[in-house]
Amino acid sequence: MKRSYLKKLSYQIALTALVLFLVCLFGWFFTRGSRRLYINYVTDDPSKLEIEVVEGEGIVDFGEICRKGDYLILDVYARKVGKSWVSILDENGESLYFTGFTVDKLMTVHDSATYNFGGDWIVIAGLGVFLLSIVYFLVQYFFHFQGSALYSYNAIFAAGLVLFVFEMGIPMIVAALRSLIAPEDFLMIGIFSGIASASAKFMIITFPFILIFSVAMIISNVVLLRKGCVFQMCLAFL
Repeated sequence: MKRSYLKKLSYQIALTALVLFLVCLFGWFFTRGSRRLYINYVTDDPSKLEIEVVEGEGIVDFGEICRKGDYLILDVYARKVGKSWVSILDENGESLYFTGFTVDKLMTVHDSATYNFGGDWIVIAGLGVFLLSIVYFLVQYFFHFQGSALYSYNAIFAAGLVLFVFEMGIPMIVAALRSLIAPEDFLMIGIFSGIASASAKFMIITFPFILIFSVAMIISNVVLLRKGCVFQMCLAFL
Protein backbone atom coordinates (compact mmCIF):
# COMPACT_ATOMS: atom_id res chain seq x y z
CA MET A 1 0.00 0.00 0.00
CA LYS A 2 1.44 3.31 -1.05
CA ARG A 3 2.02 5.86 1.65
CA SER A 4 0.42 8.53 -0.53
CA TYR A 5 -2.96 6.82 -0.22
CA LEU A 6 -2.62 6.53 3.56
CA LYS A 7 -1.80 10.23 3.66
CA LYS A 8 -4.86 10.96 1.56
CA LEU A 9 -6.98 8.81 3.88
CA SER A 10 -5.72 10.73 6.91
CA TYR A 11 -6.56 14.05 5.25
CA GLN A 12 -10.07 12.84 4.37
CA ILE A 13 -10.78 11.73 7.94
CA ALA A 14 -9.32 14.92 9.42
CA LEU A 15 -11.29 17.15 7.04
CA THR A 16 -14.53 15.26 7.75
CA ALA A 17 -13.92 15.55 11.48
CA LEU A 18 -13.29 19.30 11.20
CA VAL A 19 -16.44 19.96 9.12
CA LEU A 20 -18.70 17.89 11.37
CA PHE A 21 -17.16 19.45 14.48
CA LEU A 22 -17.94 22.95 13.20
CA VAL A 23 -21.50 21.95 12.25
CA CYS A 24 -22.10 20.35 15.66
CA LEU A 25 -20.54 23.32 17.43
CA PHE A 26 -22.82 25.71 15.56
CA GLY A 27 -25.94 23.65 16.29
CA TRP A 28 -25.04 23.04 19.92
CA PHE A 29 -24.29 26.72 20.52
CA PHE A 30 -27.87 27.75 19.70
CA THR A 31 -29.55 24.88 21.59
CA ARG A 32 -27.28 24.42 24.62
CA GLY A 33 -29.21 26.76 26.91
CA SER A 34 -32.47 24.84 26.97
CA ARG A 35 -33.62 21.33 27.78
CA ARG A 36 -37.06 19.81 27.18
CA LEU A 37 -38.17 17.49 29.95
CA TYR A 38 -40.63 14.64 29.30
CA ILE A 39 -42.52 13.21 32.27
CA ASN A 40 -44.63 10.08 31.91
CA TYR A 41 -47.73 11.25 33.74
CA VAL A 42 -51.34 11.74 32.60
CA THR A 43 -53.49 14.57 33.90
CA ASP A 44 -56.42 16.48 32.44
CA ASP A 45 -55.27 19.80 33.85
CA PRO A 46 -51.45 20.34 33.80
CA SER A 47 -51.95 23.82 35.25
CA LYS A 48 -52.67 22.23 38.65
CA LEU A 49 -49.15 20.83 38.83
CA GLU A 50 -46.48 22.82 40.62
CA ILE A 51 -42.74 23.22 40.17
CA GLU A 52 -40.88 23.28 43.45
CA VAL A 53 -37.25 24.32 43.52
CA VAL A 54 -35.82 22.34 46.42
CA GLU A 55 -32.33 23.82 46.15
CA GLY A 56 -30.61 26.28 43.83
CA GLU A 57 -33.20 28.97 43.28
CA GLY A 58 -32.62 31.08 40.16
CA ILE A 59 -30.25 28.66 38.40
CA VAL A 60 -32.82 27.73 35.74
CA ASP A 61 -36.14 29.10 34.51
CA PHE A 62 -39.16 27.03 33.51
CA GLY A 63 -41.81 27.26 30.85
CA GLU A 64 -45.40 26.19 31.33
CA ILE A 65 -46.17 22.52 31.87
CA CYS A 66 -48.21 21.18 28.98
CA ARG A 67 -49.49 17.76 27.97
CA LYS A 68 -48.66 15.76 24.87
CA GLY A 69 -50.25 12.31 24.82
CA ASP A 70 -49.16 10.39 27.91
CA TYR A 71 -46.35 12.81 28.68
CA LEU A 72 -45.99 16.15 30.37
CA ILE A 73 -43.60 18.57 28.69
CA LEU A 74 -41.55 21.13 30.59
CA ASP A 75 -38.99 23.42 28.99
CA VAL A 76 -36.01 24.34 31.17
CA TYR A 77 -33.78 27.34 30.40
CA ALA A 78 -30.33 28.18 31.73
CA ARG A 79 -30.13 31.37 33.79
CA LYS A 80 -26.79 31.24 35.59
CA VAL A 81 -24.03 28.77 36.46
CA GLY A 82 -24.86 26.35 39.26
CA LYS A 83 -26.99 23.35 40.17
CA SER A 84 -30.67 23.23 41.00
CA TRP A 85 -32.76 20.39 42.41
CA VAL A 86 -36.37 20.43 41.26
CA SER A 87 -39.49 18.49 42.18
CA ILE A 88 -42.72 18.36 40.15
CA LEU A 89 -45.75 18.16 42.46
CA ASP A 90 -49.06 16.59 41.46
CA GLU A 91 -52.58 17.84 42.31
CA ASN A 92 -52.24 16.53 45.86
CA GLY A 93 -48.89 18.20 46.47
CA GLU A 94 -46.93 14.95 46.24
CA SER A 95 -43.73 14.67 44.21
CA LEU A 96 -44.24 12.82 40.94
CA TYR A 97 -40.82 13.64 39.45
CA PHE A 98 -37.53 14.74 40.97
CA THR A 99 -34.32 15.65 39.18
CA GLY A 100 -31.41 18.05 39.18
CA PHE A 101 -30.31 20.53 36.53
CA THR A 102 -26.73 21.71 36.20
CA VAL A 103 -25.75 24.79 34.22
CA ASP A 104 -22.05 24.74 33.34
CA LYS A 105 -19.77 27.66 32.46
CA LEU A 106 -20.80 27.40 28.81
CA MET A 107 -24.44 27.85 29.89
CA THR A 108 -25.37 24.32 28.87
CA VAL A 109 -28.26 22.68 30.74
CA HIS A 110 -27.57 19.14 32.00
CA ASP A 111 -30.27 16.79 33.32
CA SER A 112 -28.97 14.71 36.24
CA ALA A 113 -31.63 12.01 35.86
CA THR A 114 -31.02 11.10 32.21
CA TYR A 115 -27.59 12.69 31.50
CA ASN A 116 -29.20 14.57 28.62
CA PHE A 117 -28.02 18.10 27.87
CA GLY A 118 -28.96 20.97 25.64
CA GLY A 119 -28.10 20.14 22.01
CA ASP A 120 -27.24 16.52 22.82
CA TRP A 121 -28.94 15.05 19.77
CA ILE A 122 -26.85 17.28 17.48
CA VAL A 123 -23.63 16.02 19.07
CA ILE A 124 -24.75 12.39 18.85
CA ALA A 125 -25.85 12.76 15.21
CA GLY A 126 -22.54 14.41 14.28
CA LEU A 127 -20.52 11.70 16.00
CA GLY A 128 -22.57 8.98 14.29
CA VAL A 129 -22.07 10.54 10.86
CA PHE A 130 -18.35 10.88 11.54
CA LEU A 131 -18.01 7.20 12.49
CA LEU A 132 -19.92 6.07 9.40
CA SER A 133 -17.72 8.36 7.29
CA ILE A 134 -14.68 6.57 8.70
CA VAL A 135 -16.31 3.26 7.72
CA TYR A 136 -16.75 4.55 4.16
CA PHE A 137 -13.12 5.69 3.89
CA LEU A 138 -11.79 2.45 5.40
CA VAL A 139 -13.88 0.30 3.04
CA GLN A 140 -12.34 2.19 0.12
CA TYR A 141 -8.92 1.64 1.67
CA PHE A 142 -9.58 -2.08 2.15
CA PHE A 143 -10.54 -2.63 -1.51
CA HIS A 144 -7.13 -1.34 -2.58
CA PHE A 145 -5.60 -4.56 -1.26
CA GLN A 146 -5.17 -7.30 -3.85
CA GLY A 147 -3.88 -10.86 -3.83
CA SER A 148 -1.71 -11.78 -0.88
CA ALA A 149 -1.96 -8.21 0.42
CA LEU A 150 -5.46 -9.09 1.67
CA TYR A 151 -3.78 -11.10 4.44
CA SER A 152 -1.46 -8.31 5.51
CA TYR A 153 -1.65 -6.65 8.91
CA ASN A 154 -3.00 -3.44 7.42
CA ALA A 155 -5.83 -5.20 5.61
CA ILE A 156 -6.85 -7.20 8.67
CA PHE A 157 -6.68 -4.08 10.83
CA ALA A 158 -8.83 -2.13 8.36
CA ALA A 159 -11.46 -4.88 8.18
CA GLY A 160 -11.67 -5.19 11.97
CA LEU A 161 -11.85 -1.44 12.46
CA VAL A 162 -14.64 -1.16 9.88
CA LEU A 163 -16.76 -3.67 11.79
CA PHE A 164 -16.11 -2.01 15.15
CA VAL A 165 -16.71 1.59 14.01
CA PHE A 166 -19.82 0.56 12.05
CA GLU A 167 -21.27 -1.09 15.15
CA MET A 168 -20.59 2.09 17.12
CA GLY A 169 -21.95 4.49 14.49
CA ILE A 170 -25.29 2.83 13.73
CA PRO A 171 -26.70 3.11 17.30
CA MET A 172 -25.82 6.81 17.36
CA ILE A 173 -27.60 7.50 14.09
CA VAL A 174 -30.63 5.53 15.28
CA ALA A 175 -30.61 7.47 18.57
CA ALA A 176 -30.43 10.81 16.74
CA LEU A 177 -33.38 9.83 14.51
CA ARG A 178 -35.30 8.69 17.59
CA SER A 179 -34.77 12.11 19.15
CA LEU A 180 -36.71 13.60 16.22
CA ILE A 181 -39.41 10.92 15.98
CA ALA A 182 -39.87 10.08 19.68
CA PRO A 183 -37.90 12.63 21.74
CA GLU A 184 -39.35 11.30 25.00
CA ASP A 185 -37.40 8.06 24.44
CA PHE A 186 -34.08 9.81 23.72
CA LEU A 187 -31.95 9.23 26.81
CA MET A 188 -28.20 9.72 26.95
CA ILE A 189 -27.94 7.13 29.70
CA GLY A 190 -29.50 4.63 27.29
CA ILE A 191 -27.01 5.58 24.56
CA PHE A 192 -24.07 5.03 26.92
CA SER A 193 -25.48 1.63 27.83
CA GLY A 194 -25.99 0.76 24.16
CA ILE A 195 -22.40 1.68 23.26
CA ALA A 196 -21.04 -0.44 26.12
CA SER A 197 -23.26 -3.34 25.06
CA ALA A 198 -22.20 -3.05 21.42
CA SER A 199 -18.52 -3.08 22.44
CA ALA A 200 -19.03 -6.20 24.52
CA LYS A 201 -20.89 -7.95 21.69
CA PHE A 202 -18.13 -7.04 19.24
CA MET A 203 -15.50 -8.57 21.50
CA ILE A 204 -17.53 -11.75 21.94
CA ILE A 205 -18.22 -12.13 18.21
CA THR A 206 -14.66 -11.44 17.07
CA PHE A 207 -12.86 -13.40 19.79
CA PRO A 208 -12.97 -16.79 17.95
CA PHE A 209 -11.58 -15.20 14.78
CA ILE A 210 -8.85 -13.38 16.70
CA LEU A 211 -7.92 -16.62 18.46
CA ILE A 212 -7.70 -18.54 15.17
CA PHE A 213 -5.69 -15.74 13.57
CA SER A 214 -3.30 -15.61 16.55
CA VAL A 215 -2.69 -19.36 16.52
CA ALA A 216 -2.18 -19.35 12.76
CA MET A 217 0.30 -16.47 13.08
CA ILE A 218 2.32 -18.33 15.72
CA ILE A 219 2.43 -21.51 13.62
CA SER A 220 3.47 -19.51 10.57
CA ASN A 221 6.27 -17.78 12.44
CA VAL A 222 7.50 -21.04 13.96
CA VAL A 223 7.92 -22.41 10.44
CA LEU A 224 9.70 -19.25 9.31
CA LEU A 225 11.97 -19.21 12.36
CA ARG A 226 13.39 -22.55 11.29
CA LYS A 227 14.74 -20.80 8.22
CA GLY A 228 16.26 -17.96 10.22
CA CYS A 229 15.50 -16.07 13.41
CA VAL A 230 14.08 -12.60 12.91
CA PHE A 231 13.33 -10.42 15.91
CA GLN A 232 9.99 -9.20 14.54
CA MET A 233 8.77 -12.79 14.23
CA CYS A 234 9.51 -13.45 17.89
CA LEU A 235 7.10 -10.67 18.82
CA ALA A 236 4.20 -12.77 17.53
CA PHE A 237 4.54 -15.08 20.54
CA LEU A 238 3.58 -12.18 22.81
